[in-house]
Amino acid sequence: MVKKEPLVSVIVPTYGHENYIKQALDSILMQEVNFDYEILVGEDCSPDNTRKILKEYEKLHPNKFVMIYRDKNMGARKNSQDLLHRAKGKYLASLEGDDFWTDSNKLQRQVDFLEKNPEVIAAAHNVIIIDKFGKEMNDKKYPECKDNWYTLKHYKKGILPGQTASIVRRNIYKNKSYDLSIMNKISPKMPGDRVSAFLLVSHGKFYCFQEPMSAYRYVSDSGTSFSAAQKKDGIVNSLSLVEYYSAITKHAHQHIDNSESIATIECIYLWRCVLGLITRYEGITVKTVKIAFCEIRNKKNAIVYVATNILKLPIKYLIKKKSR
Repeated sequence: MVKKEPLVSVIVPTYGHENYIKQALDSILMQEVNFDYEILVGEDCSPDNTRKILKEYEKLHPNKFVMIYRDKNMGARKNSQDLLHRAKGKYLASLEGDDFWTDSNKLQRQVDFLEKNPEVIAAAHNVIIIDKFGKEMNDKKYPECKDNWYTLKHYKKGILPGQTASIVRRNIYKNKSYDLSIMNKISPKMPGDRVSAFLLVSHGKFYCFQEPMSAYRYVSDSGTSFSAAQKKDGIVNSLSLVEYYSAITKHAHQHIDNSESIATIECIYLWRCVLGLITRYEGITVKTVKIAFCEIRNKKNAIVYVATNILKLPIKYLIKKKSR
């Protein structure tokens, strides 16, 4: 008998999540669905008891998980990318080991929507933000989309469709028509979710359910979350962002057949260069801006965008003299 392939692949990258991984896995197991799905867990040589807990779950729930225990630490980006390339499902869902889903119908609702709307490439939803103790942090808001449809206009404003755990997308890793090489070119210290959002919205429609169905744990002192990484490695500086958006822009020029996408990323790229120059970040010079200007195609559009943003800057940035 030929084994039926899962409709959905759930990937769970985890590192140093002994206090949270049970809640994450239980939130997957509680899903009420009418389809087959697989759960791929990548344990990245945690220094705590995360691996021990996963082995216990293997015994408690035989045939529910595909546990991948790394021989050496790969880092969060490579760990996740490896899991994505292993996924067999038509759809992909991701859940980092310190986050969890709060709605037992989350997967079913998103998959149903994608099945009924083949032109939609992904579906997200809102999230709540909690601290490491599980308490909701009302003073923090995730930059998620508050409209039903996520567009490049949202991306241009720094808005994301949703947090990683909120997104179910078509498995573009199985479709050779998509070039995803950019994910291996950007620094592991830079946010992969912004690149992923750009790629998805450039290739299809993106729907957003306007209710929270997962919890994003904001932990800045441990684990592999972007907030934790920034605490450990230092705040991303303006020069890093310039290099980041330069790489995405070059990728768009070569691999994305969407004029609005290209114009959008060019605007952001040039603006990051100009903002770094205005705020006098080390390493950003007039030459940096000139290089960016030469690389972009939609020059008039980008100039208007930059000028509009300059007018919105607080006066303190325009008169600042000391190097940051």
